[in-house]
Amino acid sequence: MNWRKAVASIAGCLMVAGGIAALIKTNKKEMSADATLQLLESKMKEQSFDPHLIVELISTFNKRIDTYGEKAFSKWLSKLHYSVPEEFQEEQVAITTYEKYETWMDEEVEKLENETKLPWQTQTEDLKILDERARKAQLVLRHRMTELAYELI
Repeated sequence: MNWRKAVASIAGCLMVAGGIAALIKTNKKEMSADATLQLLESKMKEQSFDPHLIVELISTFNKRIDTYGEKAFSKWLSKLHYSVPEEFQEEQVAITTYEKYETWMDEEVEKLENETKLPWQTQTEDLKILDERARKAQLVLRHRMTELAYELI
């Protein structure tokens, strides 16, 4: 093969590869909120979230999408970075969430203590809420939701 044919062949391969990369990038950018929620739900099931909590979280995220739009939801999710989702920042809401899913929450708190090698009290020092049920719920939600968001990015 002469050098002109080789260059043409390489250029053709690069154009095809570039086209595929652009298509993947476009499809990823344009992934609908429904697809994102389906992926989140799938990941939550994979990570053994409490099934009723999954339903509650998906419902909460659907309301967020209805209120702020798909684009804002995607941006919010990508910037979650270990912050407590706004819907769970109020102490009473966090307490109620903890009480509804107490067994799962306690299991996750224990897992987080093992993963980070830090007691949950240290991991929640930045949370201003005094009630430990609320702090545990917020710890688990912010940590696990951030992990899910990072998996989707």
